[in-house]
Amino acid sequence: MPRRKLPSCKLSKDHPISEQIFYFLRQIIVENFLVPTDKISENEIAEHFDVSRMPVRAAINELINCGLVEVFPQKGSFVTKISAKNLKDICFMRCAIECQALRESLNLNDKDFNKIINKLERIMQKQRNLTDSISNKSHGKFLSLDDNFHSTICQFSSTQLAWDTIQKVKSNMDRIRYFTIHENISSINTLVNEHDELFACIKNKDIQKAIDLLSTHLYEITKTYHIVRKNHNDWFLEE
Repeated sequence: MPRRKLPSCKLSKDHPISEQIFYFLRQIIVENFLVPTDKISENEIAEHFDVSRMPVRAAINELINCGLVEVFPQKGSFVTKISAKNLKDICFMRCAIECQALRESLNLNDKDFNKIINKLERIMQKQRNLTDSISNKSHGKFLSLDDNFHSTICQFSSTQLAWDTIQKVKSNMDRIRYFTIHENISSINTLVNEHDELFACIKNKDIQKAIDLLSTHLYEITKTYHIVRKNHNDWFLEE
């Protein structure tokens, strides 16, 4: 079967080319445009963006570091199969960082606390709007808004390192997240309701209850991934 043409993507002058190509490739792997065992061609990507191979190679190296691509000598670079083995490790990391960020929220002054609360409120409104007109295009949009919600929670820690650390380790989780949303294993409406309940607790500074809700919310994927694996076992590593 001939390979589909890569989606269009216009590079910006505001960010490094290699970084933009990395995020482009990461997204199309997470959203299953490129699937396990697909070959990643430096030449194809360089031609697609009309750039040299150097920034493409740098982007692919970052994908290797994230566990999304592996290199076979004399064969090339290929999209990895999904690893479920480290899913609990990822959940532990996310829970440890995000829950601690919530604890740190109690140390913020009212101005800084309310600034983050207002940002969360805007994100929640976008999520609620999305549930009014769910379509196939909603899956990617919700995952983006979901990341915005959780990265904003990390801002209570007053450090960019919190979300950066999570972002670096959660690639395999994101691939499973896309499956659970795209195939309605996890309902967008349910997830938005969970975010709403969590947001209300944070806003009211009921932090212990917020931590309990957040922990349950983050570990839910350790249950739902079994359904994904049953439906797509050949895309998962045998571990």
